[in-house]
Amino acid sequence: MTATTLEPLFRSAHEALTFAFNYSTQQYEAPPMAKLMRGSIGSGRGLVGLDGAAQSGFVRAEVAQLAIEQQQALAARYAPAMQDCDCGKACCSGKMPGREWQEAIEWLTSHAMRAALAGCVSHHRLRQALVMRAFGRKAASLDALAEIASVHRNTVSDQNQRVQKCMREIEAAAGRAIDERLRNCGMVGEG
Repeated sequence: MTATTLEPLFRSAHEALTFAFNYSTQQYEAPPMAKLMRGSIGSGRGLVGLDGAAQSGFVRAEVAQLAIEQQQALAARYAPAMQDCDCGKACCSGKMPGREWQEAIEWLTSHAMRAALAGCVSHHRLRQALVMRAFGRKAASLDALAEIASVHRNTVSDQNQRVQKCMREIEAAAGRAIDERLRNCGMVGEG
């Protein structure tokens, strides 16, 4: 009798999180005839159909064990910021903010008020824009944000530094925690 060891499905926590947060619920397993016609295509890791949904769920279950601010930071980093919109209204661009990403940004915007800007007067839209900037969505310059919030550019710059530092710390802690969890359960290799 020989013992077999299974290789981890993902090379890194980043790869696992990218897969889990972007796995589409609209993916379905190909019918048997389509599988036969296409031959052997894919990574061979079983990350399609119900198997892919299960693996995504396993990663998400590990994320759910983290502190709430860490969960939200990972959602803000990995969940799709935009999703398709098929409302058909004339004003629709065909895209809308991703629900999970938007909820994470809102939660972190409120958290930033307590964690990074305690004792400061902070405009909600400014705080939200600064949180979005921390996760790679730079829609407006700091000068434009100062104008929107009707505050001096130095105020915006100071608040930006504080929010960026806070979000980096939360995200770094989340990254370390999820990496450890995914390695401990064998989903991510030790490499």
